[in-house]
Amino acid sequence: MENSAPFQKIVVPLDGSREAERALPHAEQIARGGGSELILLHVYKPAGMEYTADAALAQQMTHIEQARHNAEQYVKGLRSRIASRNINVRTQLVESNDFPQSVCQFVESEGADVVVMRASHHSHLVNVLLGDATQRVSGCVQACLLLVRGD
Repeated sequence: MENSAPFQKIVVPLDGSREAERALPHAEQIARGGGSELILLHVYKPAGMEYTADAALAQQMTHIEQARHNAEQYVKGLRSRIASRNINVRTQLVESNDFPQSVCQFVESEGADVVVMRASHHSHLVNVLLGDATQRVSGCVQACLLLVRGD
């Protein structure tokens, strides 16, 4: 009988927060089985992204370029730390105003088996007013979803 990992592609959606990173140890544990690929999906929104065309016209693209550079450095650091533990890991950056939709599109395009993410930690009122990213992701991904709660 072949010894293969139950999950071949494991996606961890990140937004740059420490809260989102709390899902990483759980995803690493799943990936340790061998043969799995851990994908760090960093969805970020540079300040003023919705004004990119105006910024280009005004030749003020440096802050957007700096945001992308910072995002690249962020995932590069995480990838190095995880790879040092002999886990197959890669990164993907996505600029987007819609975190949940970007996660769902990426998971579908990759054919990922499981998404490991931190459960939302906002109050009920904030979730009602702004929408709950966890709920939106759970509503659109076809992969398994592992939600990490607490510390």
